[in-house]
Amino acid sequence: MVRHSHSSTAEISYQKLEHRSLVRLCGADVLGFLQGLVTNDMQLLETEGSAMYAMMLNVQACVTYAYYS
Repeated sequence: MVRHSHSSTAEISYQKLEHRSLVRLCGADVLGFLQGLVTNDMQLLETEGSAMYAMMLNVQACVTYAYYS
């Protein structure tokens, strides 16, 4: 999904990227789990409807995926 915000209005819209997959994670430990895998601060996603660009790392800290979360 790509989040679009329109500066002239308070409207926010999302667009599904057909060449990307969606994954839904839930549970009490999901933020802590993701925090150890990605390059961005997962606490910033606590606002409903928020999204960010981040990268997922492997155990050698090499980038394996770039995505919007």
